[in-house]
Amino acid sequence: MIGRILICHLLIEHYLTKFIELETPKGYNWDESRLTFSQKLKLVNKHSILSKFHLIEGMTLINKIRNRFSHNIKAKIISSDITSLKKVIIEFQKQVNSSSEIVISGDIEIIETFTTFALSFIAGYCSKRH
Repeated sequence: MIGRILICHLLIEHYLTKFIELETPKGYNWDESRLTFSQKLKLVNKHSILSKFHLIEGMTLINKIRNRFSHNIKAKIISSDITSLKKVIIEFQKQVNSSSEIVISGDIEIIETFTTFALSFIAGYCSKRH
């Protein structure tokens, strides 16, 4: 489970970095800035497209869950985090006018579903901007 959470976090961070690179003037060397995940979220916190679709909220929750596991190998996923992440997924589906309801069976699947939505959205946005 720890590996699956870490993979979700790493993938989100990769696409978040690409998003930041596309939204800032050329010439900034983001690789050398060594920003944390939280700092990257703060950079894009006010970006209307990410706020509109509640992606910042979901990415913040993923980071919170990942941090819990990075400091305690026996950590557990807290139900309030999953409940909040489910709400983000439902709100995202409403915002993009998705008529299909996704049935998710477990906590890790909710994390992975959010990750899939977030990555798809950010990748689509970046490909339009590129």
